[in-house]
Amino acid sequence: MKKIIIYAGILMLIVNTLSAFLFGFLTNFNLFVSDLSIIISILLIRRIKEDMVIGLKIGLTSAFLLFGITRFMFCLFAPNDLFKNWALLVSIILVCLEFILLLLAEKINQK
Repeated sequence: MKKIIIYAGILMLIVNTLSAFLFGFLTNFNLFVSDLSIIISILLIRRIKEDMVIGLKIGLTSAFLLFGITRFMFCLFAPNDLFKNWALLVSIILVCLEFILLLLAEKINQK
């Protein structure tokens, strides 16, 4: 199941990049941060360990997918300015929350 999600993420990355180049509806900044968002989601889902309790794996995968979709949408509509960018700030906060969730799940799984 995790491989299917990872392959879907890679496919989404390719489709996002190709559609931005073909249709030109994204600026370079939005393309970069949205692709980075997809890559972060793929890497976080890949980081979920196989020996985790099944409930943790399902919960983390679902949470990371939801956070990833939300972060991707924020990155698509983010202003082009790097400073005073509320969408980029929300995306960074979501990534930090995902890392905290992953660390907590790994700690819980060790006990």
